[in-house]
Amino acid sequence: MFNTILFVMGWLLMAGQPVTQQLNCASCQAVTNLQSLGQLDNSLTLTWDDYAGATNYSLMYNREEDGYTSNVITTGNNSYTFTDLPPGHYEFLVRADCGLLISSFIGVEDIIE
Repeated sequence: MFNTILFVMGWLLMAGQPVTQQLNCASCQAVTNLQSLGQLDNSLTLTWDDYAGATNYSLMYNREEDGYTSNVITTGNNSYTFTDLPPGHYEFLVRADCGLLISSFIGVEDIIE
């Protein structure tokens, strides 16, 4: 009972005090330095700077000629090679995945001949 009284007294003493709490504003930064390293045999390699907060990266592409959009591909690396690409004008997109948070997609355009 004595513990209960101390708890209630402590709570009453603190009731008028403002509570300050540091909020951890989490974010997931977009990838930087996204580059196309060129093409070889209908393939294209993308690379970007590694982001320490990322657990994975998601990639996809859009092909202009027929409006095709690829499925999202996930990798743990900061580079990826797309293979078996038909000739055309492409926009390649990459984003960082940071647990429950995701960054915006960043894109680079290239032509597969």
